[in-house]
Amino acid sequence: MQFISKNKTMDQAARTSDFFLKALIVYEDMVTGKQAKETCDSLALELGPDWQIEMEASSFKSLQIPQLQEYATAAATNSDLILFSCYGQKLPKEVWRWTELNLKRSNQPKALIAHVDNTRSPAGSSLKMEQYLADLARRRGMRFFAHHPIGPQATRPLSSSVLFSLNPRMNSSLN
Repeated sequence: MQFISKNKTMDQAARTSDFFLKALIVYEDMVTGKQAKETCDSLALELGPDWQIEMEASSFKSLQIPQLQEYATAAATNSDLILFSCYGQKLPKEVWRWTELNLKRSNQPKALIAHVDNTRSPAGSSLKMEQYLADLARRRGMRFFAHHPIGPQATRPLSSSVLFSLNPRMNSSLN
């Protein structure tokens, strides 16, 4: 599945501009997928009207199908960031295997965002999920950001400033 941020229609010129990011959303279900897409839309709006975020999406269920794992691997390889959106329970075995095997490519994303909805998780499980994803990011040389969209540990929306390190042209384009 592919989405474009709400700022404007994506064209080839936008894909090669200094104001473009690619994101892969890996989500548990439709609720967490929608939350992640809204986060990306908010980031695009905060970045400004010139910015575009192209989003690809893969569900936990799709990562249990070999052909769809290949699609997600290609999307991850070409992404600037990966946003995991889940409830904080343990990853299904096939999803865990996919993250371990496919997020170590040389052309890997530069950041991993944990978007954990802790309202449906047993106590402490969202922290374990966050710790796993933080460790995965560290082992792969990616920056890690935690975002809690709702619940008692809710954080404010991710600031666009965290994204400036993801696209090497960003800092020069702001001058």
